[in-house]
Amino acid sequence: MYRGAVFCFALILIACPFSLMAGETCTGVDSISYSSTDKIHVNGHAMHVKGVNWYGFETPTYSLDGLYERPLGSILDLVSSHGFNLLRIPITADLVINMDTRMPGNINYHQNPSLQGMTSMQVMDALFDAAAARGITILVDMHMFDPSQAGTTPPLWYSTSCTWDPSVEGDNVANGRCVDVFPVCINNMDGECVMYTEQVVLDAWVTFIQRYANRWNFFGVDLMNEPHEPAIWGSGGITSSHPTDWASAAERLSNSIMTRVPAFKGLFIVQGISNYRINPWCENTTLLHQVEQHWWGGNFEQVRCRPLALADNSRLVYSPHQYGPSIYMQANFQQPNFPANMPDVWNIHFGSVVQLTGKAMLIGEWGGPLDGAIGEVWLNAFADYLIAKDLRDNIFWALNPNRNSDTPGILLDWYNIDAPKMPLIARVQPNPTAFTVSGSTVCFTTDTQQTSTTGTNSYSSSSSLTSSLSLSSSSSSSSSSSSSSSSSSSTASSPSSSSVSTADDGVIGTTGAGPSTPASTTSASTPTSAESMTSLSSLASNTLTSSSIGALSLSTSTTLEEASSASSLMVAVS
Repeated sequence: MYRGAVFCFALILIACPFSLMAGETCTGVDSISYSSTDKIHVNGHAMHVKGVNWYGFETPTYSLDGLYERPLGSILDLVSSHGFNLLRIPITADLVINMDTRMPGNINYHQNPSLQGMTSMQVMDALFDAAAARGITILVDMHMFDPSQAGTTPPLWYSTSCTWDPSVEGDNVANGRCVDVFPVCINNMDGECVMYTEQVVLDAWVTFIQRYANRWNFFGVDLMNEPHEPAIWGSGGITSSHPTDWASAAERLSNSIMTRVPAFKGLFIVQGISNYRINPWCENTTLLHQVEQHWWGGNFEQVRCRPLALADNSRLVYSPHQYGPSIYMQANFQQPNFPANMPDVWNIHFGSVVQLTGKAMLIGEWGGPLDGAIGEVWLNAFADYLIAKDLRDNIFWALNPNRNSDTPGILLDWYNIDAPKMPLIARVQPNPTAFTVSGSTVCFTTDTQQTSTTGTNSYSSSSSLTSSLSLSSSSSSSSSSSSSSSSSSSTASSPSSSSVSTADDGVIGTTGAGPSTPASTTSASTPTSAESMTSLSSLASNTLTSSSIGALSLSTSTTLEEASSASSLMVAVS
C-alpha cells in the first residue's frame, strides 16, 4: 500500500519542509526484508538510517545498561521521539551459548516488573518486541566473545594469542609485530576456559539469528567488532584460509549463516581492519601510507583490490568506525591544516568504497564530546564530510550517558538528553525512515527527500570554533593504542527484585518515574572485479576543498530547524 505526496501539495501554503513529502508503504510484518546496492534498502525502498549504540548485554551484567534507572519502554520512547530508527546492540558469544542460564544483574524490577525472572536472552526478546512496537530496528554486534573481556577488543573473529616479534616492522612504527597466531581459550564468568574457535562463534551467530529471524525489525548482524592487528584484508592470493584474513572470514561467516538460516532477511555488516602489513599485491605508491594511523575497524584501503563477494552480495554493507582526538591524538589531528586535511584522509581510509564496489556504507560508530575545543571541531568536520559524500547512514556512540568516558553519549543521564548533540546528528541524517506498526502490518516512509544534501556550516555564535584552533598543549594525548571506546560495565549493584505486578513498563511515557524531568529538546549492481581494482588516485578529487573546511564556524546552539533549513555546505565534491 502506498500513500504519497498529496499531503505536501495540500499543505504547501501552510508549511512543507521538504521539496517532496515522504510517502508511505505498508506490508505484512513477515514481508520485510533488507538489502543493499549503493544504499541500504527496505523492501526495495531507500532506508535512511539514524542509529545509536546501546551497550550492556556484552558486559558482566548481561543486560542493557540503564534498566536499573528507568523502564525499558520509557527509554525506547525517548530514543524514538528523537527520530532514531535503529539500535546497535553489542553482545557476546557467551551470552548466546549460555542463553538459558545467564541472568541479568542490573535491572530495577520496580521500574521493569515485566522483566522479573527473565533470563538475559528473554530480556533481549523483550527488547526486540518493545523496539518493534516503536518502529525501531535492531542491529546486533559481536562485540567480544565473553564478558570477562569487557574493556578490551579481541583482534580477530576467534580467540587467539600470538608470539611478539620485535624485529619485524609493526603497523604504526618499527615496534614489532604479532606473529605465529594460535588459538587460546578464554576464562568465562564461570571460571571455565572456553576455546572460541571460528566454528564456535559461527554456531553462536546461527543460534542467535534463528531465534530472531522472523522479527521484522531484525535489521542485520555486525559480524565482528573492530578487527585489528594482526588482522589483514585479503591474503594476496597466498591462500583463502590465511588465519588472519578478515575479508575471507567475513565471507565464510556470512555465507554459512545464509545457508543455515535461510529465513533470515537481514544485512551482513562488515567492518574494516586497522593498519596492516604492506601487501605488494595491493600497493598504491601515490595514496597508500600517506596517513599514519587507522581506527580499529576503520581501514578499507584494500577493498579496491579485494572487494567482498558474498553468496548474495545484495545483503552486504561496509561499516567503518571513526573517532576524533578524544580517543587518541593521532598525527592527523596535529597537522597545521587540521581539519582541512581530514577529507583526504577519510577518502583514502574508507570514503571511496561505495564508488569502488557499488555497495552501501553504514558508519557503525562515531562520537565524542562537544567540548568547545578540538573534539568538537572534529565532530563537525566529520559530519560535514558525511553530508558531502552522501554517507548519511550512521550509528552514533552511544545512548549510554557515561559522562566520564572519552565518548560521552547522547544522554546526560538516563532521563535527560544532551540537547546540543541532537542538531549535529540531525544534520547528518535529517530525514530518517520512520516505521509504524499496527497489528500485523508495518508501514514505513518512502521517497524521502534529504532536506540538506548541501547543508551549511555557517552558524552564528558568540563563541564559534574555527579550524584555526590551536592544537598545542591544551589538547592532551591519550596513551592508549588507536581504537574506539570500549563499552563500560555497570558497577551498580543489583536493585531489589521485588515484584510489582501491576506496572506496565513496556509502554510508560517518555518522562517515566525518576529523579528529574527529561530536558526538552529541539525537536546498482556490483562492479566487476576489474572496475573494483580502479586506483584510488582516480577518486582523490572527490573530496572537500581545504579552503571550504578551513572556513568552518561551529556552534552548539544551532537548532534542529536551523540545521534542517540550511541552504549550502561550504564544500566541493566533484
